[in-house]
Amino acid sequence: MGTKKKVKCEKIKHQGQKHMNLANEQKLKYHLREVAKILKEETPNEQLQNFEPIELATRKHILETVGPEIGTFFFLQGSLQSKEKNGK
Repeated sequence: MGTKKKVKCEKIKHQGQKHMNLANEQKLKYHLREVAKILKEETPNEQLQNFEPIELATRKHILETVGPEIGTFFFLQGSLQSKEKNGK
């Protein structure tokens, strides 16, 4: 196989958001690789043959599993913080 090329992505600075610290970024990348392993196991082999089906399978996993789980986490955390703030 060929050598891996690293593509540098310019960090986008969003208004009101700070950059992720290096330790958290490394931790996130580790866990994302672990999630990717699981999603790959759950993807039929015929969808892992070239880029387009891989991209479509990845999008499907993100839309159906990953996104809702992350959204639920943020929603629940926000609800808990609001309750704590309001003393409920």
